[in-house]
Amino acid sequence: MSEINKKRIIFPPGEQKLFLESVQAKLQFDNETAADFLGICERTFRDWKREKFNIDSISANMLIEKSRIPLPHEVEIRDQFWYVHKGASLGGKARMKKYGNVGGDPVYRMNKWREWWKSNSHTVRQGLSHPKDVTLPNPSEKLAEFFGIMMGDGGMTKNQINISLHAYDDLEFAHYV
Repeated sequence: MSEINKKRIIFPPGEQKLFLESVQAKLQFDNETAADFLGICERTFRDWKREKFNIDSISANMLIEKSRIPLPHEVEIRDQFWYVHKGASLGGKARMKKYGNVGGDPVYRMNKWREWWKSNSHTVRQGLSHPKDVTLPNPSEKLAEFFGIMMGDGGMTKNQINISLHAYDDLEFAHYV
Protein backbone atom coordinates (compact mmCIF):
# COMPACT_ATOMS: atom_id res chain seq x y z
CA MET A 1 0.00 0.00 0.00
CA SER A 2 1.22 3.46 -0.79
CA GLU A 3 2.41 5.50 2.17
CA ILE A 4 1.31 8.66 0.34
CA ASN A 5 -2.40 7.83 0.54
CA LYS A 6 -2.46 7.18 4.29
CA LYS A 7 -4.31 9.61 6.52
CA ARG A 8 -4.30 9.65 10.32
CA ILE A 9 -7.46 9.25 12.37
CA ILE A 10 -7.52 11.39 15.51
CA PHE A 11 -9.81 9.91 18.18
CA PRO A 12 -11.00 11.69 21.30
CA PRO A 13 -8.93 10.59 24.34
CA GLY A 14 -9.61 6.95 25.25
CA GLU A 15 -11.69 6.23 22.13
CA GLN A 16 -8.95 4.71 19.97
CA LYS A 17 -8.22 2.12 22.66
CA LEU A 18 -11.94 1.29 23.01
CA PHE A 19 -12.34 0.98 19.25
CA LEU A 20 -9.38 -1.40 18.89
CA GLU A 21 -10.39 -3.49 21.89
CA SER A 22 -13.97 -3.85 20.62
CA VAL A 23 -12.67 -4.92 17.18
CA GLN A 24 -10.36 -7.45 18.81
CA ALA A 25 -13.18 -8.84 20.96
CA LYS A 26 -15.55 -9.21 18.01
CA LEU A 27 -12.93 -10.82 15.73
CA GLN A 28 -11.32 -12.78 18.57
CA PHE A 29 -7.91 -11.36 17.62
CA ASP A 30 -5.03 -11.10 20.04
CA ASN A 31 -2.46 -8.36 19.42
CA GLU A 32 -0.28 -10.59 17.25
CA THR A 33 -3.18 -11.76 15.05
CA ALA A 34 -4.46 -8.19 14.62
CA ALA A 35 -0.99 -6.99 13.67
CA ASP A 36 -0.56 -9.85 11.17
CA PHE A 37 -3.96 -9.07 9.65
CA LEU A 38 -2.99 -5.41 9.18
CA GLY A 39 0.54 -6.22 7.98
CA ILE A 40 2.18 -4.20 10.74
CA CYS A 41 4.49 -4.87 13.67
CA GLU A 42 2.81 -6.06 16.87
CA ARG A 43 4.47 -3.22 18.75
CA THR A 44 2.79 -0.69 16.44
CA PHE A 45 -0.59 -2.22 17.23
CA ARG A 46 0.15 -2.07 20.97
CA ASP A 47 1.22 1.57 20.60
CA TRP A 48 -2.10 2.32 18.88
CA LYS A 49 -3.96 0.67 21.76
CA ARG A 50 -1.99 2.73 24.28
CA GLU A 51 -2.82 5.77 22.11
CA LYS A 52 0.87 6.58 21.78
CA PHE A 53 0.31 6.99 18.01
CA ASN A 54 -2.76 7.58 15.86
CA ILE A 55 -4.00 4.74 13.68
CA ASP A 56 -3.78 5.24 9.91
CA SER A 57 -6.92 5.32 7.78
CA ILE A 58 -6.03 2.24 5.71
CA SER A 59 -5.62 0.03 8.78
CA ALA A 60 -8.76 1.49 10.38
CA ASN A 61 -10.77 0.79 7.22
CA MET A 62 -9.49 -2.80 7.11
CA LEU A 63 -10.67 -3.32 10.70
CA ILE A 64 -14.04 -1.65 10.01
CA GLU A 65 -14.66 -3.85 6.94
CA LYS A 66 -13.70 -7.03 8.78
CA SER A 67 -15.52 -6.32 12.06
CA ARG A 68 -18.40 -4.08 10.86
CA ILE A 69 -17.75 -1.83 13.88
CA PRO A 70 -17.93 1.83 12.81
CA LEU A 71 -15.64 4.62 13.95
CA PRO A 72 -16.97 6.98 16.60
CA HIS A 73 -18.53 10.15 15.12
CA GLU A 74 -16.12 12.47 16.95
CA VAL A 75 -13.00 11.35 15.02
CA GLU A 76 -10.99 13.77 12.90
CA ILE A 77 -9.13 12.72 9.75
CA ARG A 78 -5.85 14.51 9.08
CA ASP A 79 -3.02 14.23 6.58
CA GLN A 80 -0.35 11.65 7.39
CA PHE A 81 2.25 14.20 8.50
CA TRP A 82 -0.11 16.76 10.05
CA TYR A 83 2.12 17.21 13.10
CA VAL A 84 5.44 17.89 11.33
CA HIS A 85 5.31 21.69 11.43
CA LYS A 86 4.29 21.72 15.08
CA GLY A 87 6.84 19.03 16.02
CA ALA A 88 9.67 20.77 14.17
CA SER A 89 8.89 24.04 15.91
CA LEU A 90 8.79 22.39 19.34
CA GLY A 91 12.03 20.51 18.61
CA GLY A 92 13.80 23.69 17.54
CA LYS A 93 12.67 25.52 20.67
CA ALA A 94 13.80 22.61 22.88
CA ARG A 95 17.22 22.54 21.18
CA MET A 96 17.66 26.29 21.63
CA LYS A 97 16.68 26.03 25.30
CA LYS A 98 19.09 23.16 25.92
CA TYR A 99 22.10 24.21 23.82
CA GLY A 100 21.61 27.86 22.87
CA ASN A 101 22.73 29.01 19.44
CA VAL A 102 24.63 26.06 17.95
CA GLY A 103 27.44 27.05 15.60
CA GLY A 104 28.64 30.11 17.47
CA ASP A 105 28.16 33.76 16.63
CA PRO A 106 26.69 34.02 13.09
CA VAL A 107 28.12 37.54 12.55
CA TYR A 108 31.62 36.36 13.48
CA ARG A 109 31.28 33.33 11.16
CA MET A 110 30.14 35.50 8.23
CA ASN A 111 33.01 37.98 8.75
CA LYS A 112 35.57 35.16 8.88
CA TRP A 113 34.12 33.63 5.70
CA ARG A 114 34.33 36.99 3.88
CA GLU A 115 37.92 37.35 5.04
CA TRP A 116 38.74 33.90 3.69
CA TRP A 117 36.91 34.57 0.43
CA LYS A 118 38.84 37.78 -0.21
CA SER A 119 42.18 36.07 0.37
CA ASN A 120 41.48 32.67 -1.27
CA SER A 121 38.73 33.03 -3.85
CA HIS A 122 41.21 33.35 -6.71
CA THR A 123 42.53 29.84 -5.94
CA VAL A 124 39.12 28.15 -5.77
CA ARG A 125 37.61 26.92 -9.05
CA GLN A 126 33.86 27.41 -8.92
CA GLY A 127 32.02 25.17 -11.39
CA LEU A 128 30.57 27.34 -14.15
CA SER A 129 32.37 30.55 -13.19
CA HIS A 130 35.57 29.38 -14.92
CA PRO A 131 35.68 28.14 -18.50
CA LYS A 132 36.81 24.59 -19.09
CA ASP A 133 39.91 23.89 -21.12
CA VAL A 134 38.98 22.49 -24.52
CA THR A 135 41.41 21.25 -27.15
CA LEU A 136 40.04 21.69 -30.65
CA PRO A 137 40.98 18.93 -33.10
CA ASN A 138 42.65 19.76 -36.39
CA PRO A 139 40.32 19.54 -39.42
CA SER A 140 40.75 16.22 -41.26
CA GLU A 141 38.87 13.69 -43.39
CA LYS A 142 38.43 11.38 -40.38
CA LEU A 143 36.92 14.23 -38.34
CA ALA A 144 34.54 15.06 -41.20
CA GLU A 145 33.58 11.38 -41.46
CA PHE A 146 32.97 11.21 -37.70
CA PHE A 147 30.65 14.22 -37.86
CA GLY A 148 28.82 12.67 -40.81
CA ILE A 149 28.33 9.39 -38.92
CA MET A 150 27.12 11.28 -35.84
CA MET A 151 24.64 13.34 -37.86
CA GLY A 152 23.32 10.27 -39.68
CA ASP A 153 23.39 7.45 -37.12
CA GLY A 154 24.53 9.10 -33.92
CA GLY A 155 23.12 10.69 -30.82
CA MET A 156 24.57 12.74 -28.02
CA THR A 157 23.66 13.39 -24.39
CA LYS A 158 25.47 15.33 -21.69
CA ASN A 159 27.54 12.29 -20.72
CA GLN A 160 27.91 10.14 -23.83
CA ILE A 161 27.59 9.70 -27.55
CA ASN A 162 26.13 6.68 -29.29
CA ILE A 163 25.97 5.37 -32.81
CA SER A 164 23.21 2.94 -33.77
CA LEU A 165 23.75 0.59 -36.69
CA HIS A 166 21.82 -2.43 -37.96
CA ALA A 167 23.18 -5.69 -36.56
CA TYR A 168 23.22 -7.48 -39.96
CA ASP A 169 22.95 -4.89 -42.74
CA ASP A 170 25.67 -2.60 -41.31
CA LEU A 171 27.87 -5.27 -39.75
CA GLU A 172 30.97 -4.52 -41.82
CA PHE A 173 30.53 -0.76 -41.36
CA ALA A 174 29.97 -1.26 -37.61
CA HIS A 175 33.39 -2.89 -37.30
CA TYR A 176 34.93 0.06 -39.15
CA VAL A 177 33.16 2.62 -36.94
